[in-house]
Amino acid sequence: MDKIGFELDFQQFFEYHKVINAKHLAKRINMNETLLSQYVNGKKSHQKAG
Repeated sequence: MDKIGFELDFQQFFEYHKVINAKHLAKRINMNETLLSQYVNGKKSHQKAG
């Protein structure tokens, strides 16, 4: 069976959903605030595992 996947562009997501505060979201999901900020600002991108 084939796997289905998707990628989320954090920059585009937060640009479209301006009401969402990245810092508060990071706290809510227990994610490093600096890392999420880097994703949002395009300074860092995710790496696929395996």
